[in-house]
Amino acid sequence: MSSSSGRGVLEGAFGLLGVLANHPEGAGLSEVARIAGVPKATAHRLLEQLVDLGAVQRVDRRYVVGPLMSRLGESWRPRPVLRRAARSPMAMLCRMASACVTLSVLHRGEARLVAGSRGPLRELPELRPFEEFSVETAAGRLLQHTAGADPAPGVELGEWRRERADLARTGWLVAEHGTLSCVASAVRGPGGTTVATLSALVLRPTPPAGLPELVVRAAGEISRNLVVVDAGRSDTA
Repeated sequence: MSSSSGRGVLEGAFGLLGVLANHPEGAGLSEVARIAGVPKATAHRLLEQLVDLGAVQRVDRRYVVGPLMSRLGESWRPRPVLRRAARSPMAMLCRMASACVTLSVLHRGEARLVAGSRGPLRELPELRPFEEFSVETAAGRLLQHTAGADPAPGVELGEWRRERADLARTGWLVAEHGTLSCVASAVRGPGGTTVATLSALVLRPTPPAGLPELVVRAAGEISRNLVVVDAGRSDTA
């Protein structure tokens, strides 16, 4: 099998898995083939191979995502080095601020969750790895600023520039959304570039006094931990 044909088979298989992921109640063969845009015979062949592997399960002539994908998903963790560097500072910030604390990165122009804890804010939904953050959040806007992006939708250029200037001056960014407010600060890698953003969300219309400083301090600790990890790699290289 050539590399190109092998890649085509993989793309086809993952395309079918993507269809099933959007149909938690399952889907029939014809429906899967139609949505995936592949011949019915091809869909059947790939689905049956995935069934044999445990990646897909057949239930009453319908296909659903299988147990293998669940096990693989549970073992996946984005940015393991960054997560390790952030674990202790995030836990401390969560306790001290009584806030939902998140760590996110910019991936293909979108803010994505790396790690997070709802803390005492059980009113919020569960945090899922690589979940997308809105650019309207402090975390999303900070990442857009550090990437030199254009203003977020609905934000005027003047406001965007003032926000960027405030970020450069204070080291944090605040976003307020009715009964919620969020503070974010940049996490920097060994080279000094922003690699992630740390944020704390509270159920208050404005952040409490001292929260921005706590977030900046925790982000700085994560940055220092990343430098230590990088130095350790250099020593063992």
